[in-house]
Amino acid sequence: MDANRKLFFLGFSIFIFSFFLPALTVFDEPISGYKSALMLFGSLFKFNGFLNYSFLIFANLANIFTILVFILQFKISFKRLIIFQFIAFSSAFFWAGYCIVQEKNISDLHIGYWNWLFGIFFMLISMFASIKERKFPTRRS
Repeated sequence: MDANRKLFFLGFSIFIFSFFLPALTVFDEPISGYKSALMLFGSLFKFNGFLNYSFLIFANLANIFTILVFILQFKISFKRLIIFQFIAFSSAFFWAGYCIVQEKNISDLHIGYWNWLFGIFFMLISMFASIKERKFPTRRS
């Protein structure tokens, strides 16, 4: 297994591990990553206007696309995988800042959020490094 694949799997392992760590503080209480993800996903069913709803859809893409990239890595083209993972990283990077600005009850980001972000980032970096070497196996490259 080459270094890019190892980095990809390390990133996905960190991503999964981060769900069991405290991710953020809500109402002065630390919330684990999986509870945070469930709260974010559950907020899709509460419509508070188009702009807020469109952000919630974008914020949920980080988890959805990262898991899809891992599952579909051998099924879809490499270009689509990179696009999905880039959108996932963008979503992961910006959702917390938006939440801190908009919601007064989110006060702190914990190690779970940073592990989650770096896990997604490591997956993306391994994919970009694989472009140069063209060693990331997919069905259609």
